[in-house]
Amino acid sequence: MYRFAKRLYERFRAGVNETLLEAAQRRLVSPRLANATDLEQGKDSELQQLLTSKYLQMWFPRKIWEYAYIAQAARALGVLDSAAAALGIAVGTEPLIFYFARHMRSVTATDLYAPDSPWTEVQLDDSIKVLDLAPFPFPRDRVRIENADMRQLPYEDEQFDFCWSCSSIEHVQTYDEMLATYSEIARVLKVGGYAILTTEFCLTPPYTLPGVLALDRALFGTVVEAVPHLELIGAPDFEYRPLHPGNAPEPRRYGWFGLVNPFCDPYLFHNGRMAVMVGLSILVPVAFVLRKTSPHRPAPYSLQLPEPLRAFNAGIKALQRRHVTEARDILYPLLDQSTRQFQMIARRYHLEAALLAGADVTQAVRIQDAFLAALPEGALQDADCLDMLGYSLGEVGRHSEAATVYKLAASSPSTSTGHVTQLAVQHVIQSSRAGSVDEAIAFLALTVQDMIDRGVPWRTLEPIVMQHLSKESELLPAVQAALLCARRAGMSRWAQLHGFDKELTTEIWS
Repeated sequence: MYRFAKRLYERFRAGVNETLLEAAQRRLVSPRLANATDLEQGKDSELQQLLTSKYLQMWFPRKIWEYAYIAQAARALGVLDSAAAALGIAVGTEPLIFYFARHMRSVTATDLYAPDSPWTEVQLDDSIKVLDLAPFPFPRDRVRIENADMRQLPYEDEQFDFCWSCSSIEHVQTYDEMLATYSEIARVLKVGGYAILTTEFCLTPPYTLPGVLALDRALFGTVVEAVPHLELIGAPDFEYRPLHPGNAPEPRRYGWFGLVNPFCDPYLFHNGRMAVMVGLSILVPVAFVLRKTSPHRPAPYSLQLPEPLRAFNAGIKALQRRHVTEARDILYPLLDQSTRQFQMIARRYHLEAALLAGADVTQAVRIQDAFLAALPEGALQDADCLDMLGYSLGEVGRHSEAATVYKLAASSPSTSTGHVTQLAVQHVIQSSRAGSVDEAIAFLALTVQDMIDRGVPWRTLEPIVMQHLSKESELLPAVQAALLCARRAGMSRWAQLHGFDKELTTEIWS
């Protein structure tokens, strides 16, 4: 009787342990939004131990969170197998390439690496140079670096045991192209294989800017679960936790340059946190796992987008095909629909389509006036949309209004570092053509001083300024004099704030 009870108890304990293990695995792989707390809990993970403190300081915490999720999920799912083959989709120079090479038979890393690639972030004349950027040792013979488009992968069906992609699948023009990427993932994975993915998730939906098609609660089900043969693992948790200081949304205008955090502590990051301001929206990474459930058989399927996204998608597809009149007519009814963010993006592409369709000055002015009247009040603007508006205003001689638009865009906290500088320079150029340049030069100088004050090196800003002023020789002397003063003031302020010697600061940031 005692032996029977003991065996029963051992079986019970084994069942409990197995259940706890399964629960832990589900927690690791279930779909969820980025959370700085996970970084604190994962400090002892193998990947984060391999990455040096210098490397961690140079990356946004949100990106480290994505890497950590993918690495931990791969381990929990048992894909770190010495006999397995992995595929990285649009992975650039990520450390995950080298991490997986330490554990798997082979790793194929793909991206648009070619020197003439439209994806400028990873253009390389020799893709093997990716291997030289590894932040830790790895077996080089296990890695292949190949140029490939994620929408049409050059591989046979069911060739890989596992694939991953880190905030890349949103960088397409239409939802059809996004779905094509998921379909390619389903095609090249073996049955039972896993895809571990991260992408952008909009907390203030929808965010539909072609080139950054973010998911949201509604689109997650519509897009992620639309492709046959791929099954979502776990129940989604889309709770955003803004009270943790590492999760609070931050401006993009200072990039990662402002990071001064030798402790690599998510609580101390004052820049580049999990959520970022983009246009009128807030984006945060979402991570999830898909499992291939059955052999891939090409079959027609349709993406059931809700209105007005369906019509917007159709308009962008028409614009891609250069059917500009069709695109203009599709986009016009969308200008006052959905959220203010959606309207700004619809207006931007409607304006482009109308100009490409040959709108005369009267028609262009009418569209521009409607766009100007629809702009949100205050500093929060979408620079990607206003850039097109400012350009078109300048082209028809409305230089004063163009200058105002460029200044609005450059002032927005959601505008990225390089774009801020470019827009401030365009503000100077348009102000000069309107006959009033002194205030614009002062604004450019103040903008540069502000960014240097927050740690952005002058060597990052100077090429942008010079590139866009290269044909404005009459403006250069006054601009250069103002920027010299701004540069000195910004570096002095930065040194004062962080307790550095001024001469050393000049050497670092110059």
